[in-house]
Amino acid sequence: MDGFNIIQHFFTRMRCQFCTSQLEKDGVELIRQEQSVYIVNVHCMQCARQMGIALVGLQHSTPHALHQGFLDPELTPEEIDRLARFQPIDYNDVVDAHRFFSALDENWQQYLPEEMRQLEITLEPESDKVKAAH
Repeated sequence: MDGFNIIQHFFTRMRCQFCTSQLEKDGVELIRQEQSVYIVNVHCMQCARQMGIALVGLQHSTPHALHQGFLDPELTPEEIDRLARFQPIDYNDVVDAHRFFSALDENWQQYLPEEMRQLEITLEPESDKVKAAH
C-alpha cells in the first residue's frame, strides 16, 4: 500500500461532521506530494461538503518497528516511560471530555488554577503584540 492509499484509508475511518456519513476513499483527493509529505483535499461524497485540506506526513517504518508500539519522536525516553503507566484514551474518555466542555457556561474559569484566573490577554492595537496583565 503506497502512502496516498494509507492516507485515504485513514480518512475512511472518519465521519462527515455535517451529515455523519462515513468518509470514502474517493473523497480524499491528492493535491500535492513532496517526498513523504502529502497535501490532500477531503470532502464528503454523500453531502458534498468540504471537510478541509490536510497536510499529512508519513514516516515509513519497517514491519518490526510497527510491532514495537507507537513512539512519538518529540518525547524523551523518560517521558515515554512516565506516560506508559497510564491507560490509553478510549471512546468513553472522549465522550466524557465532550460532555464536560459542552456543559461549560460563563463560569468556566472556575476550573482553571487560581494563578491563571486573573490573567487577561489583550492585543495592543498599534503594534499587534500580545500583552498579558494580571
